[in-house]
Amino acid sequence: MQTNRLGTLYDKRNNSFDDLRFIFAVMVLYVHSYALLYGESVMGTDPLTVFTHFQISPGTLAVYGFFVLSGFFMIQSLESNPSLIVYAKNRIYRIIPAFWLSLFLASFILVPLISKEADIFSLHAGSSLYFFFHSAIFHINGAAWTIQGAFPNNPLIDNINGSMWTLKYEVLLYVILPILYFIVHHNRKLVLYGTFLLGILAVAYILKNFMLFSVFNPDEYSKLVLLSSFFFYGVMLYLYRESIIVSKRLMSIGSLALIFAGLFGNLPLLILFIFPYILVSFGSIVKTSLFSKTGDYSYGMYIYAFPVQQTLVHFFKSDLNASSLFFMSFLITLLMSIVSWHLLEKKVLLLKKRKQPTHL
Repeated sequence: MQTNRLGTLYDKRNNSFDDLRFIFAVMVLYVHSYALLYGESVMGTDPLTVFTHFQISPGTLAVYGFFVLSGFFMIQSLESNPSLIVYAKNRIYRIIPAFWLSLFLASFILVPLISKEADIFSLHAGSSLYFFFHSAIFHINGAAWTIQGAFPNNPLIDNINGSMWTLKYEVLLYVILPILYFIVHHNRKLVLYGTFLLGILAVAYILKNFMLFSVFNPDEYSKLVLLSSFFFYGVMLYLYRESIIVSKRLMSIGSLALIFAGLFGNLPLLILFIFPYILVSFGSIVKTSLFSKTGDYSYGMYIYAFPVQQTLVHFFKSDLNASSLFFMSFLITLLMSIVSWHLLEKKVLLLKKRKQPTHL
């Protein structure tokens, strides 16, 4: 069996991680095509979720993939430049401009155009202004998902962008990682021990719904523990890259194990341990780099897709099915993502003082 080490295979400038992130964004869009058209009651009725006997949806798997890759890249960013100021600036440059633009377009351009009933500038909950400011700070000061009167006849009434729920967890982990890494003085063994304990909490929740901290509601606790686990698995895969064996046979065995778990049970548990390894190994072995050459459109696909789909449902609900909504929203969102990348995101990233890959 031919084996290589991850550290040997992984090339920062020649990999397929940008392509994988784009695929993940499309998977989220695909799953939302069912929920936004037919309602949350049919969430998870897409063929891939049904195949796994409703153990996991493509959207959830995609989110896990995002967090694995975030951890894998964020630790690289810290190691390449340990300055917390540079690290923070890089995170702000990558996340904030396009995110705030998407909120602005939805709150103050889209909603006023399609709805005469929407409250735009009041300070009350349900207005565009309230939604914009609460969403812009990642719901730290209270959640705001809707603008009253925006989409009153859609199955997900007035919901503007349900995809952004993951961003507060991602930002939180962006803050936790450098603090933890510097507290332990870059000692990767201590980070490994912490990741191991986090994994135990994740397993305990998956198997027994065990919650260590009762101050959280179950939904918040599960999201925090699971997403943190995948994030730090990505961190550990990079820190121990010189020791991790990568082989196509191991990847195949792991993939088959996931397929069998999808058919017979325990898929969430196996995904927790197998999926990060397969993802990072695959991205390191395969050198497609399509979006590294043309542009990183994955973030735009993620933040613009939901309001695009809601708008299509608003105007064409009776003429759509899940497939047609998926393809129409994919094309429109891709166009918006291309424009956003070339006119905003790429230009903002050029403000970085240090030249580095745009996904760092």
